[in-house]
Amino acid sequence: MAVLHYEGQIDELHPPHRKRADDPYIFSNTHGMEAASGRQSTVQDRLDAILQCDNIPDLIRLFNPPRPGRNDDPARACRYYKYNFTSLSTLRTIEFRQPDGTFDPQKIKETIVFYLTFVRSCLVRRLDELFGWTTVANPFTRLLRLLC
Repeated sequence: MAVLHYEGQIDELHPPHRKRADDPYIFSNTHGMEAASGRQSTVQDRLDAILQCDNIPDLIRLFNPPRPGRNDDPARACRYYKYNFTSLSTLRTIEFRQPDGTFDPQKIKETIVFYLTFVRSCLVRRLDELFGWTTVANPFTRLLRLLC
């Protein structure tokens, strides 16, 4: 859920070509959920939708719905989102697809450290801590408070 809430701030950490709305390989999970439901959603709407999932396949279909206009099989989840949940039921993994592919060991390390810190911070915070800093105007300050 936090990846949806902080999507805009995380986008700003990536180069322009890795945050384009029309990129067919790293589509926004938030936009996918909204397209599947046919309406814009709030943080509370998305949290409610997650809490209504009864099992992992429901969660996968929520985060990775077939994409409109792409001739995706409607019975299958689409993996081409920034966060790919399609292997969650079989491999117990979530793929972070937005970062650039690279052979540079320093960039690989920085990416791993960022996402591990992000996930670890989400695991130890209460929901009000994760989403309650909306009064802080600067979005990066909100993200930094989460990570520290």
